[in-house]
Amino acid sequence: MSTKSNVGAVWINESKLLLYSKSNPNERFGIESWEPNFTSLINKYIIFEGHTVFCDVQQSNGSDVQSHSHAYRSVLRAAIQEHGSEDEDDKKLIALYELIWSFCEVLFIEHLPGGCVLPYLIELMQWHFPQPLETLNDILTFEEPMDHPKFWDCVMSLLFQGHIQEASALIKITPDGNELNSFLDKMPLLQNFSGHSLSEFKLSWSMWQENCKQSLESTHFVLDQSSDIMEILCGNLDTFIKYKDLAQTWYHLMTSYLLYSMPTVTVVTLHHHARDMMGVYKDYLTPLDEILFSAMEFDAHAVLTQCISQFRNSWWLAAHLADILHRAKSIGRH
Repeated sequence: MSTKSNVGAVWINESKLLLYSKSNPNERFGIESWEPNFTSLINKYIIFEGHTVFCDVQQSNGSDVQSHSHAYRSVLRAAIQEHGSEDEDDKKLIALYELIWSFCEVLFIEHLPGGCVLPYLIELMQWHFPQPLETLNDILTFEEPMDHPKFWDCVMSLLFQGHIQEASALIKITPDGNELNSFLDKMPLLQNFSGHSLSEFKLSWSMWQENCKQSLESTHFVLDQSSDIMEILCGNLDTFIKYKDLAQTWYHLMTSYLLYSMPTVTVVTLHHHARDMMGVYKDYLTPLDEILFSAMEFDAHAVLTQCISQFRNSWWLAAHLADILHRAKSIGRH
């Protein structure tokens, strides 16, 4: 409590505080209580493991914020993987923590080469939306993979997530496979251009996509889905919106669209694209979406305030994230 306040407090138990007057301890102001969420194994895990990271952070005097952020994120992912089967509701909650933390890490903490954010977002979407690879494994058990009811949805989803080789393997068995894969196999990927300049990548990308557009105009594809694939490679927004249900969320669709339209998008312009994609899902937005959008606007204060409001029964995320963002000098910087 602040020394300027006349209010004191003592613990009654782990979820109740007795408030009293400092000047007259016999004067009671009441009891503040909340519903703790510390009983499940997954929550106990992040509390204990998070405390270990927190102690390391305090001893580091604010150095190496990036590695400490990675450590917190690893705690959250390990909790989901090791204890997620024990309580589905708690698993979903920790997955939200991890998603928010990961976005904040990319936007506020990571050292992005050239400011290019897309490779980090692709990795994030692949981790949070594993269904395409799970469906792929099921498809490969079919004697005739194209007979699988989700064959084409899986192909599109793999493309949306940047699983280019996996998508190519399925496309290979389709009537238009050779033509489509002649472009997929040559698609420049930013993460594969280490050692090359950003200008070299942009040149290679623009030449590749121009070839895609020429093929789309001149080639008669056997299947409509093949034309849609070429539309995706050409970065046609209408086609992405057509398949928006496969992306499930605006930030997934945004990431997918940028992969094929603006792969060198920088972190400082991301919020413009976010606003456009949020409009596509305007009838389905939740408080989580506001948190992520605040992060894209570099409003760390709003992120923390919204986390406190959204997760009233546990301040784990808000407390540790506030500490990390403070040490990264992100709070109040913008």
